[in-house]
Amino acid sequence: MVDSPGAYNVSVTDANGCSVISQSIVVAYENLDPAGIVYNGSLQICETQPITLSATEGASYLWSTGETTQVIEVSQSGTYTVEVIGVCGAQTSPPVEIIAETAPEPPVITDNSLEGTEGDSFTFNASGSGTIFWYDSPTSMNPVGEGSSYTTNPINTNSSFWVSNANVVPGEMAEGGKDAWTENGDGQYQNNSNYYLTFDAHADITISSVEVYAQGTANRTIAVEDAGGNTVASATVSIPDGPSTVLLGLQVPQGTGYSLRLTGNNPLLWRDKDLVNGFAYPFEVGSLATITGTNVNGADFDNYYYYFYNWVLEGADAICESERVEVTATVGLNEKMTQGISLYPNPVNDNLTIQFPSDLAYENIVIRDQFGKSIHSSSCKGLSFLNLDCTQYASGVYMIEISGQHHRYSEKFLVK
Repeated sequence: MVDSPGAYNVSVTDANGCSVISQSIVVAYENLDPAGIVYNGSLQICETQPITLSATEGASYLWSTGETTQVIEVSQSGTYTVEVIGVCGAQTSPPVEIIAETAPEPPVITDNSLEGTEGDSFTFNASGSGTIFWYDSPTSMNPVGEGSSYTTNPINTNSSFWVSNANVVPGEMAEGGKDAWTENGDGQYQNNSNYYLTFDAHADITISSVEVYAQGTANRTIAVEDAGGNTVASATVSIPDGPSTVLLGLQVPQGTGYSLRLTGNNPLLWRDKDLVNGFAYPFEVGSLATITGTNVNGADFDNYYYYFYNWVLEGADAICESERVEVTATVGLNEKMTQGISLYPNPVNDNLTIQFPSDLAYENIVIRDQFGKSIHSSSCKGLSFLNLDCTQYASGVYMIEISGQHHRYSEKFLVK
């Protein structure tokens, strides 16, 4: 019987002492890690935003849903497991509990389409069973407004906005890590900050608080660093002598390879040490994070536990939105009968003079007869005045239209 990997052969010797060696047979050992389910983000989802679940590596897979791929998408509440089959047999993963929030109905909008002129602000109104969010694009993650009423900034072009009705579900609260110190001869109040705990954040989290055991009252700085040693968040807090709960409020984006550590010299916070029995890494903190170990090199990395006990984490609020509904603001030209333009003489016999204001940019002139037919068009861009020869026109009433990008002027004049 063979129970370890390697190349095996057999040598056979007959009665005359002649030996023959067989060809080698290579036996490989499959190190089948425990079956598991990998995911990113919180296990509290919206039914309209599925979560991806991935099984650890194997030869084949059988999910509790009946699916047989390594990766599945889930949008319904339930308990999910996967059976991972390898050369050494089948293993079933620990269960993963998904909570899928139901999306509400779309909001009821008072008026989906509003009309106005350049420079106007538009006010839209909507109602719904949850929180109303307003967006400036159908896919934006950042609302431009919240509440039943939204007033735009002044706008000069036709614009669309989108509104949704959302259930806002408070984020997951979770506790984890070693729950208390082990007061024995192996632990000590650490006199340097070289060593620390490492962790992965499975979703955007806030480290709300930790428990510590201090020797002496002092200000101490606690920091989260990423895998590259960059500070992600930090807080300097006054920690009293003895056991205490330290409020941190450190915001950490989803990611791996983080450390929670002390900075500065001689912090004098307790760290546990047990050279006989390693500590039970990894420590799961709900579905939000995993305390993976320490930065101690070697096989004894799990014989230490640094400083921070009973982590309290808070996940981001889950926003479960309805379908977004488009609303529109239609912008017309800002028509005014007087825009600082002077038109004289009126009535006119020969030349009609048009005086343009310096603060408004006009570009085109059109003259129409009494039937609305255009009988003249020209550019007036950049002009301060313009003389039009009207001797070519028969006696009667005419309409002059002067337009710019954001303005339009119209006026009747009489040719004698």
